[in-house]
Amino acid sequence: MKIKRTLSVMLTALLILFASVASVSADAGLGGSGTEADPYKVYSLEDFETIAEKVNSGEGDYADAWFVLCADVGSVSGDGTPTSGVTTPIGKYAHPFSGHFDGGGHTVVLKIEESEWSDIGLFGCIEGGEVRDLTTAGYVKVQAEGYSVGAVCGSLSGKIVNCVNDAEVTGSADVGGVVGSLVEGLAASCVNNGHVCSMGQTGGICGSASNASVAGCINYGTVEGDTSSGGICGDNSANINACVSFGTVKGGMITGGICGENYGTLSGCDNRSAVSGKRRTGGVCAENNGTVSGCTNAGKVSGAENTGGVCAKNYGTIAGCYNTGAADGDPICDINEEGFVWNCEAGPSNADAVPSPNAGAVSPEPSEPLEKEADAGRSFPVVPFCASVGVLVLLCIAAFLTRAKEIKNK
Repeated sequence: MKIKRTLSVMLTALLILFASVASVSADAGLGGSGTEADPYKVYSLEDFETIAEKVNSGEGDYADAWFVLCADVGSVSGDGTPTSGVTTPIGKYAHPFSGHFDGGGHTVVLKIEESEWSDIGLFGCIEGGEVRDLTTAGYVKVQAEGYSVGAVCGSLSGKIVNCVNDAEVTGSADVGGVVGSLVEGLAASCVNNGHVCSMGQTGGICGSASNASVAGCINYGTVEGDTSSGGICGDNSANINACVSFGTVKGGMITGGICGENYGTLSGCDNRSAVSGKRRTGGVCAENNGTVSGCTNAGKVSGAENTGGVCAKNYGTIAGCYNTGAADGDPICDINEEGFVWNCEAGPSNADAVPSPNAGAVSPEPSEPLEKEADAGRSFPVVPFCASVGVLVLLCIAAFLTRAKEIKNK
């Protein structure tokens, strides 16, 4: 009886073990086990929809889970119009994504259209997670009250590294080519080629940034906004370092080549964009309430009121900046109110020259070195599920036989 009872208990435990292992491996219907060594494998639009369903429903945030994209996803027609693509953002404010997603250098086509919503992008909201090595194409369009809208991520409290956006991005406010709202995170070595448009806080890389870092990013896209528009960031309360803008920047109030309104730090940035606005227009930033140091402007700056080659209106500190772009107003700073402007210089204008889109390649040298990415260049070895289960089965059988023998000997 003891042997039968022990056999029954151990068989039950074995079945439970099989069920739990199968559940982990098949989570979200994906291959892989979700570890760094054996990440979940993403191949299709259906895989993205499955992940979105699980995260958005609160079933799982995939905290510390690892994903890798194994193929390009979605398609476009000959004129570049998306014919199929991701339609549902992954994560929202109540249920953010918290995993690690490696794009593997692949492209994801987006067909995201919302009439009224916030936290919109391939990833709607990321908290503590990261996305890297990914290209987005297609479009993200929020027609009415769309806040925190970006192609890669709508609202980010995490990391986005080495991502490229080719998608058109449209929203109401806090709209960026890569990230809509960047809060307590990092956007590094990202590129925007897409057209970005909104009514407020509009940027080629991010719409707004606070308590965060933006480093080594480049904008080639056209940025159009009504209030607080910039080639890199619309409204900045973060550290923006070693970034360059080549794309055209068009705005209404508070328009700048790098950022519209600055409450943080701009250092070592270079504007080559033609910048135009109606009121408060600057080659580097429109209105400075923080620190601007070691930045340059070579773009033409035009505006109806308060126009400066580096800054239109300054309440903070501007140091060691250089302007060679033609400005309708002062070549450095048009209005300085209780701020400091020192060691700045205006050289001969070259604003009529058209810079090469590959000119001035960026070699980021952040004032504070970026955290070394320990997983850079890592490979993802495939550990077959059957092999893992086989080992577990052998161990369970061995344990059972040993225990049965002990009972028999008694």
